[in-house]
Amino acid sequence: MINWATVGVSALWILGLAIVLATFSHQKWKSEESGVRLWDRLSKRRPLSICYFGLALFCLSFTLSENNLWPVWGVLTLYHGGSVIRLLALNTVDRPRRR
Repeated sequence: MINWATVGVSALWILGLAIVLATFSHQKWKSEESGVRLWDRLSKRRPLSICYFGLALFCLSFTLSENNLWPVWGVLTLYHGGSVIRLLALNTVDRPRRR
């Protein structure tokens, strides 16, 4: 019988790394198109928050899995999740208001 909880937890780390890889690939393409350095594009709030979200999913997967290092992965999950929230909060503060 298939253990669907294990499948779901395993899908989280695959999804997390896919998000990080897709963000990196998209920013590399945009940097080549615009002539801006890759790290300058990756250091902006939106791509950085998306990468942190992918890393949070990756760490959450290992937090929920059955291993002895779940507290370490839990701290990393909280760190990356907090970074996403912090970056999104900064994004709403800096956004100019429309009239």
